[in-house]
Amino acid sequence: MKVTRQHCPGDRYRYDFGPCSCKNGWAQVDTDQDASYYGIWAHPADLKVFSYVEGDTALFESESQDEFVEHLRAIASFEISQGRRPARIDPGLGDEIAAKFRDLGLADMLH
Repeated sequence: MKVTRQHCPGDRYRYDFGPCSCKNGWAQVDTDQDASYYGIWAHPADLKVFSYVEGDTALFESESQDEFVEHLRAIASFEISQGRRPARIDPGLGDEIAAKFRDLGLADMLH
């Protein structure tokens, strides 16, 4: 998996309504930690996961569908291990995006 890290001051909403929006093929990965300084998004067609944590960003580019699925399931498992609810995927109103997650076997993680 290729990982690209950067520091981008601001808040997570610039990604919600910009590069990581549903109109760009992304879905929010909801966790109990979500706040203006924390967010995770996933792009099922491009097999990418993007995170924003207090100005630090990381773009995870999976080399296979299995690696992408494993990464999202690891996020959900980590949340549980910390005593929080498992991560869930919010495809917004994007039926096409939701279908891609279902095709990857991630229907159980969808809202």
